[in-house]
Amino acid sequence: MRKIAILGAGAEYDAGRLLRAARADGVKARGARLAAPADAQLAPDCRSFVAAHGALWPDAAFWLEWGSGAALSAEQPEDAELLVLASPDPASLKPGFAGTMRPAEKPAADRYGRPMPERAHGITLRIGLLGGTEDPALQPAVGAAIGDAADRMGVTIELVTLADPKALPRGLAGLVLPGGSAMASVPAQCEAALQAADSGLPVFGLCLGMQSMATALMRGTWPDAMLEEIAGPGAHRSFVRLRGAAGPRHRLGEARFVPAPGTRLAELMPKGAAVRLNHRYAMAPDAPLPTEATIHRGPDGIAEAIELTGHPFFIGLQGHPEFGCDPALAALWDGFLAAACERSR
Repeated sequence: MRKIAILGAGAEYDAGRLLRAARADGVKARGARLAAPADAQLAPDCRSFVAAHGALWPDAAFWLEWGSGAALSAEQPEDAELLVLASPDPASLKPGFAGTMRPAEKPAADRYGRPMPERAHGITLRIGLLGGTEDPALQPAVGAAIGDAADRMGVTIELVTLADPKALPRGLAGLVLPGGSAMASVPAQCEAALQAADSGLPVFGLCLGMQSMATALMRGTWPDAMLEEIAGPGAHRSFVRLRGAAGPRHRLGEARFVPAPGTRLAELMPKGAAVRLNHRYAMAPDAPLPTEATIHRGPDGIAEAIELTGHPFFIGLQGHPEFGCDPALAALWDGFLAAACERSR
């Protein structure tokens, strides 16, 4: 197998171009992003490339970030002819690497052709990350999505890992509740979501994070509301096992939904978007939510998103917009950071 490592600012972007070119020539190419500190991909001179996670690795490597307990794994199927490794941090390349190394060139525009504005160093937004993992470097797609939005807005991001939701740090401008399979983070996410709802702190929930947000809101009527995935079948389960005619159902891949008209989500992406999905549980049909909450449902009736009316930004998606190859999803991250900017003023 031929190996090429692209190191430095813009590595993911250049790796993406190389992978697309190789595949266009019929080469069986795979890609992997080597682990790097979160502040490396969010540094002023480094351009993240979120589409590398969504558009380039839609199949076996789609959940690459959860495929290893330590760093992002560079292990790929043996049938690959070309392995492209990308990292903004040259120090992350493992000793003994045998292959070609290329310096990355910082792109002048993102993959949609939008120019990269100058970063306004006077504005720094503290964004909290709660759940999924204790290390934000292991949520690279989330960091990349925030980094891309920060690039478009010209602001600097300080990503903060949160462990105790009862003591949200002062000066926090926004909160992201990521997805994943770490069920132990759900109680903390629910607590943080309630605080964000009461205080007006902008919060963005992704898959499991959306489920935590909705569960927190249901507790006004169901004080013991909890996910069936955690508590098992029973009363007051906020999210229950998906079932179809053939039995338990697993939603995997992409699904398009259009937000309910007249809502903040519809304002951000009026024509809807295709969102990556990977879940086996969905909101219970009888789940009680406050009147100020809006549920956005897909064609099959499944709750695809939730938001609070009158809140600066309280939106959760039953999917993963951080793996977004649909350009419309960028507006969600931009709207989240715009609300965070307003709060920081």
